[in-house]
Amino acid sequence: MILSSLKKSSTKPLEPPPLTLPLTFLPPQTRIIFFTASIISILNGLTYPALAWVFSDSFSKLSSLNMTSINELALTFFFIGLVAFILSLLQNTLLEHVSNQTHIYSSSRFYHALISQDSSYYDTHTLKNYSQPSYILSKSIGRTYGELLQFMATIICGFAYSFLRKLED
Repeated sequence: MILSSLKKSSTKPLEPPPLTLPLTFLPPQTRIIFFTASIISILNGLTYPALAWVFSDSFSKLSSLNMTSINELALTFFFIGLVAFILSLLQNTLLEHVSNQTHIYSSSRFYHALISQDSSYYDTHTLKNYSQPSYILSKSIGRTYGELLQFMATIICGFAYSFLRKLED
């Protein structure tokens, strides 16, 4: 009797969840900014291995006391530093914007769900720490997420660069 009720003849197969399901905490209009900031964070992490590459090649250029090679090396360091500064500025600005918008979005969703419930319950009971989860979520999306991507890209590309240099020698 139990086995006959478990037949799949009357049920249709489950559809897979949408790819945007993990991003439901983000407001729809800030998802593009979130992905752009993620790419910028990875690019910002690639500037440190680029500095290591330029620094390792600089010793051979500094051995010849040629002023043009020293000027070229200084301009290369300046350019990489400028790119790192601009990428870091964009990364932090965009992710803080996404963080603030996520906090506002999750708070408004919470209040909307609160209003749709029995409001007489909240006349006698108070809400304690109602915004703590959305605040923690918004702060983890901000600078913390950007630095996670940035330093992971730095570590992975740094190890890849060091292994490639070792293979060349």
